Amino acid sequence: MPRHLLNTAPNDFLNALQSSYAVGSTVTEEDRSEMRRDLFTNRSLFDAAQTRMQNSEMDASFIGRLLGDRCIEVRYEYEEDRPNLFFLDMFRNNNLFWEIKPGIMASLSKSMDYAAGDVRFIGDKVDDLPTTGARDEDYRLHKVKYYGKSVEYGRLELWQASCEGRDIVNDRIRAAYLDVDEFENDLIATGSINHGFYGFLNHPDIPVIVLPATTGPLAPATDWPSKTPNEVMADLQLMVDTVRSASNYNLSPDTLIVPDMRYSFINTGQIGINGESILAAWMRQAANLPTGGLQNFVPFLPYDTAAPGNLPMATAGTFDRRFIEKGLMPIQQLETQTHALKWKIPFVGASGGVEIKRKGRFASFTGL
Repeated sequence: MPRHLLNTAPNDFLNALQSSYAVGSTVTEEDRSEMRRDLFTNRSLFDAAQTRMQNSEMDASFIGRLLGDRCIEVRYEYEEDRPNLFFLDMFRNNNLFWEIKPGIMASLSKSMDYAAGDVRFIGDKVDDLPTTGARDEDYRLHKVKYYGKSVEYGRLELWQASCEGRDIVNDRIRAAYLDVDEFENDLIATGSINHGFYGFLNHPDIPVIVLPATTGPLAPATDWPSKTPNEVMADLQLMVDTVRSASNYNLSPDTLIVPDMRYSFINTGQIGINGESILAAWMRQAANLPTGGLQNFVPFLPYDTAAPGNLPMATAGTFDRRFIEKGLMPIQQLETQTHALKWKIPFVGASGGVEIKRKGRFASFTGL
């Protein structure tokens, strides 16, 4: 966009902005994006837009369209620097989502009841849990639940933000996407028992095993700080071997998740006289054993208190779509709603529970 537009009269700017949406316009999307951003962060421009709306020269739905388009572009920017969320990232990176598509039992008409605050499931009744039908892999029906989120803007608060040069459109949309991502991350971790969903941490198909006690002076303690380095190394090998034996030794776990505090302990705790850490010694030893396939040794802060009693927990498993999946319909933006002096941008997404497709491919451990 020619930057001199900001130095023209506000009405000229608005004429240019509206013309940029006309059929056959040659204005680039990058220029149009700048114009949208300028409108909501420049008082004189937004004042002119309000005057036009009052005089019916600019339909309020056009402002709604501008807000909706801003939302779409902010989404792309958000994805480039979104914060790390352990379970959501792991499932994304390992392609563990199967795509949910709205079906005849989805009852999307109910999705118009959006929560303006925290992300919430839409409805609480058992009979509004749609299904996606049988799947060839396991011949079971998967429960799917839709959830909603919305972002609202009042004309007065948009005007106030424009007076201060604040981009509340960008800020509020980013916050909405973060809410949704954190919501989905929590669903993967612990599910939603009220809706019949299990998460990874509380899934009944993942056995929880207590590590053996030390035979040293601090017996019968099971925690690593009470054990000898060799006992800790034996526990690490036990975690891998438990998954291997469950698969008749045809499969080794590709990921071992341990509490952050215990990772620090084995990464700094020494074994022998050469200063080698317990972790380095075990990794060196494991390289010579038939345990191939362990690709990720992951320290995870929430595992410090994930076990019952807020105690540490660890998990070994194979994060592959042959063994674990979760249904997901990524959040979708719906048409902006215009209500008098307010605009609302609604979103709807859908989630299923974590599915363990082969028992024995995961095991969790406590007492460490």
